[in-house]
Amino acid sequence: MLLLPISKISQSSNSLGNITISKQPIAAGRSRNVYAISHEPQLLLKVQKKAPSPRRFFRKWKLLVRMRSYYKQTIPLLREVREYQRVANEGDSTTQHLQNFISVAKTEQGNGIVVEAVCRENGELAMTLREMITHGHYDNKSHAALNDFLNWFVNSKIVAADVHLDNIVFDEKSRTMVLIDGIGDKTFIPLRAWFSKLNRMNKKQIASNIYRQVSIHFLEANLKKKALICLLVFAGTAFGIDISDGTLFDG
Repeated sequence: MLLLPISKISQSSNSLGNITISKQPIAAGRSRNVYAISHEPQLLLKVQKKAPSPRRFFRKWKLLVRMRSYYKQTIPLLREVREYQRVANEGDSTTQHLQNFISVAKTEQGNGIVVEAVCRENGELAMTLREMITHGHYDNKSHAALNDFLNWFVNSKIVAADVHLDNIVFDEKSRTMVLIDGIGDKTFIPLRAWFSKLNRMNKKQIASNIYRQVSIHFLEANLKKKALICLLVFAGTAFGIDISDGTLFDG
């Protein structure tokens, strides 16, 4: 287990003192690993992954390498935290669709943030939108929740760069979709944060992509289910078993 000191990035961040996290991440995103906190089961620590090594041509430029490392490890995190802080004043209409931000962490493995875990009613981590579709849990109620989420997403002031099926989860307690990653402008020049019209246009495109991905994955999941049913019926027929009642055919 690792002992990691927590440092505040602003006055609104809460200090948790020293925390103990799991040696191995319990989940992994595109840019961060997620760790459990042993004495705070309702919290998670998301740590920025190390940036990939620069190309050989740039390695001789030490200043550029340091600037690149600082940008990859620090700037996206700072912009995300500022986004959490900015929308905190918008009330429940905004915060109900965002994972609760707790604090910023400086760790042995890199910079990270402490957030409140979104869990299922059985205590496990909430399923992502992709998992809901894959495992057959996506229904009319969750589709309505997704519509509400995307309507909020497009019309809110939040700046988001990378939103997809794996960082939207379903909160079974509030029956809402929650965004757990991807907020803040990740580009070198934060144009979406500067220009609200550009931000809205980008979010409309993201929402359209999510609808398209949901349709494709839902269709794939149902086709696989139907193919399995057909396979079982074929196998039952081949072995003389009536699948409908589990008994052998008469005669």
